[in-house]
Amino acid sequence: MRFSTLVTLGSALVGTAMSAACAHKKCMSKDEMSAAIDKYAAFISDYQEDVGLEFLAEDFEHYSDGINTLTSKDLGSQTFNKTSFMAGAAAAKAFGAVYTINVMDVYMTTCDMAALSWYAVFSHSPDVERELPARGITVLGFERNPDFVEDETDEWQVKLMTLEFNSLVWLLNSGGDYEGVRPGTQPEEITVEEGVYPDFDELDQPEPSVAGNSTAKI
Repeated sequence: MRFSTLVTLGSALVGTAMSAACAHKKCMSKDEMSAAIDKYAAFISDYQEDVGLEFLAEDFEHYSDGINTLTSKDLGSQTFNKTSFMAGAAAAKAFGAVYTINVMDVYMTTCDMAALSWYAVFSHSPDVERELPARGITVLGFERNPDFVEDETDEWQVKLMTLEFNSLVWLLNSGGDYEGVRPGTQPEEITVEEGVYPDFDELDQPEPSVAGNSTAKI
């Protein structure tokens, strides 16, 4: 199934999930939502512990069945909490994984949620000629920071992060290993050591935005 078809189906499902009314709570303004999405992209691109401590809510929940499959967790189960998510991000950074997240489209927003697609470019070593890019769809749910102080802290934190993406590509680019066989290939054709991947130059990929200037358009 083509990625564009998945995006269409994903957007429809997200729209249904987001239909609950939120009239009895404070909603994010358009500028606040845009700033929060930009901060998400910057945070994933360049993990910083102090940012994670403030930006992720204490009851943060992360869900990804792509990751659950690779880690033998039950589908639909919680993938990370705040502590484990930050630990994983720190480990990837310690390995030297560098990935730039470019927000491609913001499909919809509600009072405190956003559905968006992104494109990631990887690099972690000058000895690596090229690495496969990844694309994904993320649903972000925000909540007010209980410790919010005007002009000192951000008012909104990430409470929920649900995403699906090229999780196997992300795993390999981040220094992980996986012995599964890709559909339509023979085991000897997919060893990481041999680096048998599709030609990066022939991949159908969007033009990435300049790092740090990928302001979300809502």
